Amino acid sequence: MVRPKKAPLQRAKSSASRVTATWFRDRGAPDGDKAFAEYSEWLAKHPQPRESSERRVILRLASGLADSSIGHYMAPGRRHKLSEKTRRHLAEILRELGQEPDDLPVGPLRYSGHGPRRLALIAEFTHAPSTPYIFAVTRSVAAEAARRNVWCSLHDLAGRPFEDVLAGVIASARPNALALLRLTPSDRILAMLARADLPTALIHADRGDYPYPIVVNVIPDHKYTASNVAQWCRGVRDRETGQQVRGISTSRKRLVSDRGWPSDGPIVLITMPYERSSSAPTEPTCTNPCRVELVPPESQLRRSVRNERILKFRTGISERENSFEHVVVPDYAFRHAAWIVREFADSARGYICLSDEIALGVRLLLEGRGRDCQGRVLGYDDSWLASVENLSSFDQGLGRIGDAVLEHIFAETRATSASLPQFGTESLIEVTLKSRGN
Repeated sequence: MVRPKKAPLQRAKSSASRVTATWFRDRGAPDGDKAFAEYSEWLAKHPQPRESSERRVILRLASGLADSSIGHYMAPGRRHKLSEKTRRHLAEILRELGQEPDDLPVGPLRYSGHGPRRLALIAEFTHAPSTPYIFAVTRSVAAEAARRNVWCSLHDLAGRPFEDVLAGVIASARPNALALLRLTPSDRILAMLARADLPTALIHADRGDYPYPIVVNVIPDHKYTASNVAQWCRGVRDRETGQQVRGISTSRKRLVSDRGWPSDGPIVLITMPYERSSSAPTEPTCTNPCRVELVPPESQLRRSVRNERILKFRTGISERENSFEHVVVPDYAFRHAAWIVREFADSARGYICLSDEIALGVRLLLEGRGRDCQGRVLGYDDSWLASVENLSSFDQGLGRIGDAVLEHIFAETRATSASLPQFGTESLIEVTLKSRGN
């Protein structure tokens, strides 16, 4: 049986049947008549062309770009070399020719068992909301990769579109596996990963059922967070009444009675804003610290690590306090401590900061006012700042993330996609309270 030859794109695709001099002119060709004449001449020389070749000629003539630029666009891994405006223009032309830009092929890069294994870690380093957190996780992954003789490359989003960065990483770094830090993949990103057949680990992404090639989502386990927060709040109350502080000091229990602190003020909780779902009403961007009046409905919240953490802390405080102040900040940088102290120094009885940077800033400013801050300021992440400055803080096991990522991700690189689970698993790392100097 003789397989019939494919008709050229102009005949096979109804949208391409309208390719005329006017069509070229409307798409931005410098000279529509000349472009159509060149296209007709090319068709005469190639009566049965491949669709990809014909598509490439049409894109070049309609856009007026060099053939090398069209080559960059047709290879997803090189599209980032073109401007966003150029990519958008070529995408519009391509859609009229009957193909979505994301349908362009990406070759499989699974580990063959020969040569060094390569892991690419993608994160937002430039605009990270918490620099100590980002670098603690990166250090954990890089150190574990080195221990397992895996080459690890780091890639910064730097505010660029996720799809462009991912395509560039796949093409240039040629990884056997990926790790995405604080990035929740969209359906389009998942499709790109599936075409590349790259086992991928998520680190602190939104909770959910992710299809292959997502093999694991490493997230903190807040099972005991609310009770630990309630215990800390009880310690603040015990200090005010001069009662024995239980479960706070790891060395000995002692009687304390703090002076200079308000006796009936609120506990202040400092966090970043809630992360809302795409269907929720748009909220103004948080650019300065401000109070939170209402908690958004659960239906408007993403199932993110941040939202879960905030709700656990609110629950823990509510178990011991009749009221508290919730303040949101645009990021977890040290500079926001000044506003918080100016606003609450005369009323707050304690501060719970989901950032060691802000917690230390608050404590130092209050100590500058002559306050004894033992047991009054609580941080989060148990960073080196907390250790050096003897600050109580929550430890979410950032140093163990690297082992969880590498253990799952390279256990899958020799398997076939058909033999793997349909959905990636969750790897839970317990969050614990590290009490110091109380």
